[in-house]
Amino acid sequence: MKTKTKESQTEIKKFSEVAKIEPIYEGAQYITDKEQLKEKTLVFREFTEQEGSNGRYATVLAELDGKQISFSIGGVVFDQLIKNKERLPFEALLTEVKSKDGKLYYTLQ
Repeated sequence: MKTKTKESQTEIKKFSEVAKIEPIYEGAQYITDKEQLKEKTLVFREFTEQEGSNGRYATVLAELDGKQISFSIGGVVFDQLIKNKERLPFEALLTEVKSKDGKLYYTLQ
């Protein structure tokens, strides 16, 4: 969606239209909504460690239904990936779990 300001009649583009996102894994579909992956069995192929404003996270290359996908994830899944890096590739179910204090987080099973 493009809008024009009355003052200048200049087209103002949405950030998503101008943002240059360099895919880490060329050819893999990048998934931003992890809800699409919840309760799905994925084949984890590899990952790249990243540093962000909220700490460390992984950008993952995986397979879902025979298609290459990529997504970013931190927290418990990041820790699980680090601990099992030498065992890649492996298959795991991405699940959402509620902690004792009621917070939701993703984990691999």
